[in-house]
Amino acid sequence: DTGIRQYLEALNQLTRAGSRPTMLVVGGGTLLSDSQDYVSQHNLAVTFHDWVPEVMDYIPRGRVLCAGGYLSILEGAICARPMIVFYESPIDRKST
Repeated sequence: DTGIRQYLEALNQLTRAGSRPTMLVVGGGTLLSDSQDYVSQHNLAVTFHDWVPEVMDYIPRGRVLCAGGYLSILEGAICARPMIVFYESPIDRKST
């Protein structure tokens, strides 16, 4: 999810404001290492799970789903989870 950094930055802001939020990140990918570094630098309460065979086993357990893709939005809707959605598509950008 390309929005992972934005979600972690929001979690960091909540933590600095005195809240004690936790986050479970399911899935790996090219942003995993950078995300783990950010979490470590800011001492955030985040647990990372690499690839899982069935993400639908995790979604119903969460209070809020952070989604960034069409499929994850559909999965959240199926499970009736409130969602925070960050979506950015390179197709939407105009080239110069």
